[in-house]
Amino acid sequence: MVICAPSDGHPGSGPAPSARDAAKSLTQDELARWGTRIRLVASDLDGTLLNAHHALSPRNALAVQRLAQLRADRRAQQPAAAAAAAAEEEDGNERHSQTREAGPVFMIATGKCPSAVIGSVPVPDGTLSVHLNGALLVRLRDTAAPPPPAPASTSAPVSAPASATPAVADADGTEPIHGDVLREHTHLPEDIAVFMDFAEEHQLTLALYCGNTIHSYTGVNAELDVLAPYHEPTPLVHGVSATDDGATVIERQRFIERARDGAIRFHKVLYIGAPERIAALRPALVACAAPRGITVAATIPPCLEVMPAGVSKATALREAAAMLGLDVATECVAFGDSGNDLEMITEAAIGVAVGNALPSLKAVADHVSPHSHDDDAVARVLEVMFDLPAPAMTS
Repeated sequence: MVICAPSDGHPGSGPAPSARDAAKSLTQDELARWGTRIRLVASDLDGTLLNAHHALSPRNALAVQRLAQLRADRRAQQPAAAAAAAAEEEDGNERHSQTREAGPVFMIATGKCPSAVIGSVPVPDGTLSVHLNGALLVRLRDTAAPPPPAPASTSAPVSAPASATPAVADADGTEPIHGDVLREHTHLPEDIAVFMDFAEEHQLTLALYCGNTIHSYTGVNAELDVLAPYHEPTPLVHGVSATDDGATVIERQRFIERARDGAIRFHKVLYIGAPERIAALRPALVACAAPRGITVAATIPPCLEVMPAGVSKATALREAAAMLGLDVATECVAFGDSGNDLEMITEAAIGVAVGNALPSLKAVADHVSPHSHDDDAVARVLEVMFDLPAPAMTS
């Protein structure tokens, strides 16, 4: 992450940010100069690209569309390079000069399931998309249509061991993913058992993410409805009865055994509870996760997210950049608002915290927007960076 702008040219004066964040704001000239170098744009969704109603504003939608058009126009100007780049991009292997000449690539970086993006963000087929905080890197396909039936068998994702079960499973209710899973990272079954024990001990609602499916079980599922506004799939609750302790224990054990057998592959663990309880229990969860090399992030209140060891949005961002032949540290801008964006904001050449971001994220960002997710913060930065025309009705 680089705090100063490129040295070619002289910085001018941009719009005055709020007094609190003025020291972390780049001028318009500095942002524009970075725009000549940025080739990868990564944005979180809820709280960042999406507004408080979890919807994409017209201005943010237009900025994303114009960014895609800018890329298409540049590729059209170089027919031979464009044809080669299109063929390689189809294989997930677009390379150095072609990517740089073709203009910036836009990608989503969210903690949500792949299905939660379909319908909420109009992205073209082939868009790179980070899900479940970096556990899945997907090339989206057929984003305007319902997902196809799960295949009877499929090859393992490219980053998974040859013996691994594919991310697109079916026997345990896992929904197929709209697209190609390019990279995948999963929790170890023994870690899942520990995190299930933690939920039971502290009576926290537990959501276990497996691709496009969310699992829970009786006794720790009271507050799952908090996920509904985020367009997440309806969780599958396993168990017989919350009052039948014996039956619930048996069902829970069968659930863990399916995970150990590889029938269920878990990408993210989510705890939900009252804000004060979540805050009070976070140190205990961190202490539980740390020996396993696992980090804990506070996200949408009141939630804690637990990712596989060494995995964050930055992990998938590096993987995507490597596929494109790009360097995250010098050619990427990332936008975020919450704790699960921290690594991505830190590693990008320019990390942008929107105005409503957590103070901890603003502290590590290169640029703090004076505008919130409800005031088109992402669009306003992209318009300056890439000289995109702003809508006439807005300033």
